[in-house]
Amino acid sequence: MELANTPFHKLATRYYGPFPISERIGTVHYKLELLTRTKIHIVIHVSLLKNYHGDHIVNKDLPAYTEDGDIQLKPLVVLDKRMKKANNPITKVLIQWK
Repeated sequence: MELANTPFHKLATRYYGPFPISERIGTVHYKLELLTRTKIHIVIHVSLLKNYHGDHIVNKDLPAYTEDGDIQLKPLVVLDKRMKKANNPITKVLIQWK
């Protein structure tokens, strides 16, 4: 299932899962068994689903959301730090996010 709601769409995880299908609704919609804390609708169009082919899925957990509906990001480690020397010096930090 595709779910990209981040400012960096190219770096976002494209698919999450696998999630079991509980029933088929009509000809092009499926009802999934998702966790209750997810903020997406449990009835999904068939074009958003992808076949499961083994354990090569990038991310099995759905991202955590804040109360405002934004993705909750947590920093893991600071990878690099540098000073940008201009009229106003600015410190730039490269962070690996969870």
